[in-house]
Amino acid sequence: MSADFLTPDKLEVDANTSTKAVGDIVQIEDTGSELPKGRGHRTKRKARLLCSPFTDPTKRRKLSDIDVYDPYREVDPSKVDDLNKWMEVASTSDLVPLHRCDVEAKCLLDLLNKDGWLTGEIVNEALYHIRDRALKFPNLFQQDCSILDCYFCQFVQSAHGEWQTHAQLPRKEEFKFSKSLLKYVVGSTPELGKSWKECRYLYAPCCAIGSHWFAVKIDLEDRTIFIFDSLKSHVHKAELEAFMKPLQVVIPLLMKVHVKCDDSYSTEQFRFIKMKEVPQQHNGLGSNCGQQEHGAILREETGIVLAFL
Repeated sequence: MSADFLTPDKLEVDANTSTKAVGDIVQIEDTGSELPKGRGHRTKRKARLLCSPFTDPTKRRKLSDIDVYDPYREVDPSKVDDLNKWMEVASTSDLVPLHRCDVEAKCLLDLLNKDGWLTGEIVNEALYHIRDRALKFPNLFQQDCSILDCYFCQFVQSAHGEWQTHAQLPRKEEFKFSKSLLKYVVGSTPELGKSWKECRYLYAPCCAIGSHWFAVKIDLEDRTIFIFDSLKSHVHKAELEAFMKPLQVVIPLLMKVHVKCDDSYSTEQFRFIKMKEVPQQHNGLGSNCGQQEHGAILREETGIVLAFL
């Protein structure tokens, strides 16, 4: 039966039909008929814009590839307003609840200053959310890597000192790394970590000479550590070499015993390379190097070449 429109006083209900009222008009539809097929009647697929987790579906704009991270996505204006209102009334002593811990509002408000310092807690919070996003959207983020936290380098520094002491002892007992460091290798640390056996790359933030953040990308197969530094002149060559030495020594030792489990695996030191094509900060300070550092990790981990965040 073809669709027909009748006023309620003329409506006759048939056992083989269903009715749908719209105001004072009732549409009669034949439930036994099949949906139309062919050109003009195809089932519509969800637009690329709606498939991307990084865009606002209410904005009518094209998205060329949903498999590419969009660092220029628009921020929800309501969230910007909420942040501005909070900054107007926040006290430096207020506690701000983050995923990993609570921090004083001062840690965040200080970032508005030219010489503001990004703390380790904030760095770790940012890196946690990168790991979380990579887990939720595996098609957008590189998966053969582990994103570590800012404590990793500290554990490596400590392990290197213990290893040097052990190497000077006459006994031939096998050196054992701390459980805290081994948790990184198996992926139980940090939260949402990944076993090194599944990875080719490691990404980690480093704080050199107690005042400067930079990021490292460790290629486990190529045995190379790439350094992304937004203020190259801040750390002298000798200081950088001394800082990198523990990473160069400890990583291959961990790989041999706890990843490759192969006696033939070489424990020769990894080399390190300072990347040249790295966006530089021009304020002459180390204030925003932490933001540059985790921006470098996000940029590299998503496989795109853009300026640091």
